[in-house]
Amino acid sequence: MNLEQYKQALLDHDWYFKYADDYKTFQAGQRALDALRKSQRQLDPQAYLWNEQAPSDYQITTNERS
Repeated sequence: MNLEQYKQALLDHDWYFKYADDYKTFQAGQRALDALRKSQRQLDPQAYLWNEQAPSDYQITTNERS
């Protein structure tokens, strides 16, 4: 994933997947979140872009940025 793809994935991500009634939807959302976190660590280590898009429940604090 490159930086532009990462930015778009942040915009497109279903941040509320944990509330899905369907377990497959939940699993897909969790996999997508895991992939986003991996990309965040590589492409956005200070989590600036992440924190612009992520709801408060998913914000990355200073001690998590690595």
